[in-house]
Amino acid sequence: MEKFVALIKSGKSVILDTDIGPDCDDVGSLVILYHFAKEAGIPVLATVNCTSNPYGNGTLDVINRYFGYTDVRIAQYEKDGFLDGEETLKFNRALTEKFGGSINAASSLETYRECLESAKDGGVILITIGQFNTAAGALKAFPELFNKKISHIVSMAAAFPEGREYNVFCDAEAAKYVFDNFSGEIICSGFEVGETVMTGFAGETDVENDPIKLAYLLYNGPSIIRNSWDLTAVHFACTADEHFYKISEPGRMEILPDGRNRFHADEPGNCRYLIKNTSDEELAAYLNKILAEESK
Repeated sequence: MEKFVALIKSGKSVILDTDIGPDCDDVGSLVILYHFAKEAGIPVLATVNCTSNPYGNGTLDVINRYFGYTDVRIAQYEKDGFLDGEETLKFNRALTEKFGGSINAASSLETYRECLESAKDGGVILITIGQFNTAAGALKAFPELFNKKISHIVSMAAAFPEGREYNVFCDAEAAKYVFDNFSGEIICSGFEVGETVMTGFAGETDVENDPIKLAYLLYNGPSIIRNSWDLTAVHFACTADEHFYKISEPGRMEILPDGRNRFHADEPGNCRYLIKNTSDEELAAYLNKILAEESK
């Protein structure tokens, strides 16, 4: 199995697959991604909305344009009724309407296919910071292409060594399919990694004209801070910075029907997970510095 080399060093492209709506840390994660994409020239092939909520597309359009990435494809899950209830609209509808985001998006399946067909063998790292439904759909539809072109998946998913985490239990069948059928390595930033790393815009008051800060305000209220589940996954994928993270030994991921996960240490396994190598405070300060630099 190919050793993981971070996006800033590997020359590989990236696809970001996100459930942009149920939580605002997806917005913070886009900030981290584009910070390093600009710095290191990382090609961003697509941002995929794995929910049925069209305002996720609008938010992706707003944030992509905010960073000048107007040519990044925006795609959406093809089926209705997945994570599109009123509880998923705390910030994305407002951002879409206030900043003129387009709710139009291409098919996630066709976007995966087109991006992978034009990529080099092993030339793509997939980051998932949502459920696995769109990735599983692509892996089922064209398994040879998916496994040939994607070398690694870095996911905010699961809890270690075991637990029940949102991105897995919302579609346990899809998560199981990806862990069981992807031929490359999956590196997880588990629930416990970002749970106690608090980031955002504490103390900010001038947020109305900044979609990043506004997303945090609308989701969290006046504190404007949130746990950094998704941010840690994206940060690791971009940098693999050993000052902040260690990686576990390999193992197998077992996904149970109710969405619980169990990690089994096993040398031939295709899964590893992150272990923080620094304090929550130091990691939060580092991520907050990037958020502050990139917001208006």
